[in-house]
Amino acid sequence: SFRDNITQVCESLLPSPPKFVAGTLVRGKQNKRAIRNNYAGRVGLVMPDGGNGFVRVAWVGDDSYSKRFGYPTFPERDLEVAS
Repeated sequence: SFRDNITQVCESLLPSPPKFVAGTLVRGKQNKRAIRNNYAGRVGLVMPDGGNGFVRVAWVGDDSYSKRFGYPTFPERDLEVAS
């Protein structure tokens, strides 16, 4: 694959660790993308098998996708730790 600079090469060989580990309780931030995709302010549990800046989240009280298609992925930058 094609890499433009040394940062991209390093990232492809040794990806940075995930921002949230599996089992972390997260909340959707109040930003434009989260509001548009309807997960702003929602609370969920991070599931395994994320990567590349994305995490799989099982939202509290949501059965629509989790049982039929697996857990959808969301950008790490749109989530924060729920404390």
